[in-house]
Amino acid sequence: MAALARLVREKGVTELVVGLPLNLKGIDTAQTTSVRSFAQVLREHLQLPLAFWDERFTTTIALRQLRQAGYKPSRHKGLADRAAAVLILQSYLEARTRKSEDDGD
Repeated sequence: MAALARLVREKGVTELVVGLPLNLKGIDTAQTTSVRSFAQVLREHLQLPLAFWDERFTTTIALRQLRQAGYKPSRHKGLADRAAAVLILQSYLEARTRKSEDDGD
């Protein structure tokens, strides 16, 4: 947690976005419960606002994009997870921008 807190300060992070692993029907699972618990610890420790974001299909999309770019995910451990995290953040930011535009901001 100390290393994460230091990184948050160094990068000027103002909000946390946590991927929420829902099942295909959008219902919480045991993993969802674990993620929510960990996120609460993060929120309390880092004292930052936190948003949950549906992460369904992000790994599948990330793997497809990596293969199209010529990468073999099996040879690049962790690359699919990082790409999925980018997709989660990107979709969250796009939705927030659309909401601001819809609200007239």
